[in-house]
This record gives sequence, structure tokens and C-alpha cells, in this order.
Amino acid sequence: MDNVRNLVGNPLVGIDPEEIIDTRSYTNLLSHFIIANSRGNPSVSNLPRKWNVCVVGSHDLYEHPHINDLSYMPATKDGRFRFNLLVGGFFSAKRCEEAIPLDAWVLVDDVIPVCKAVLETFRDLGFRGNRQKTRMMWLIDDLGIEVFRLEVANRMPQKELERASSEDLV
Repeated sequence: MDNVRNLVGNPLVGIDPEEIIDTRSYTNLLSHFIIANSRGNPSVSNLPRKWNVCVVGSHDLYEHPHINDLSYMPATKDGRFRFNLLVGGFFSAKRCEEAIPLDAWVLVDDVIPVCKAVLETFRDLGFRGNRQKTRMMWLIDDLGIEVFRLEVANRMPQKELERASSEDLV
């Protein structure tokens, strides 16, 4: 069964002198949501294809956000810290695509709700045929980024996503 894989944060967390944020609390939250204390989370386990997520914590991009399906990128706006989102990146023998901006800036408290919304969009609308065309970027290509963004927003508790900040910290 295809599911979430490779939840990644900064491997030098806590000792990286250039660290922007400590990614541990966010990766722990995501891990608990996804694996539900080792029981698994059935609502996000029957995906069309494998799916990767990362939380970026430093300027060195150890997490490789550009080849993850969902990447949380630290950003500020008017002095407030949140995450801009990248979506759709992947690396395979058939196709390599760099993640693209979702044009969304999410609260720290929305790390789990937006992950759930993106996963549900992929689960519900993603292709399930030819495995060479079942990664999330193929869905984004088919829908277009604005329709994909709207689908994600409609699955959020508040039914909207704030537009991305231009103040990336990376």
C-alpha cells in the first residue's frame, strides 16, 4: 500500500549554527498524525502513490524541499512566523520535478490540518492507474496549481489558505 514516507527535518537540529528553526516539534507532530502512535492512520495510508514531506530548518536545505511532495518553508510576514508551502516535487527515473509554490502561508498550528488537506486531496483526486503517472505532481499538472490550491483550501477547517509571504527565511 502506498503511504507517507520519508518525513524529514534538519539532520543537524540543535547543533546547526545557522539553524532558522528547530524542526523537531513539527516533524514529531507530523509523525504522530501520520503513524498514529505506530497504529497507522488509515485516512492517509491508501494513497495513489508514495508521498514525502519535509520541514525546512536551515539555509543549507538538508531536507531537499524541492523533491518532496509537501515542504514547509520558514517565512515571516509583518514580523509573524509561519510556513510557506511547496508542493509536488519528486525524483524518479522517468520524471524529475521540482516542487512549486502553493502560494500558501500557514500558521504553525495548521501544520497538521494542511498536511491532512493535501493528503486528502491527493488521496481523493490522484490517479491510480499507470504507476509512472501517479505521483502528486501529475495531479497538480492535471488540475492546475490554482485548482489544486482551492481543493486543499476547501479541506481546511477554515476553508481558506492565506496567500504566501514574500519574506522567505531560506
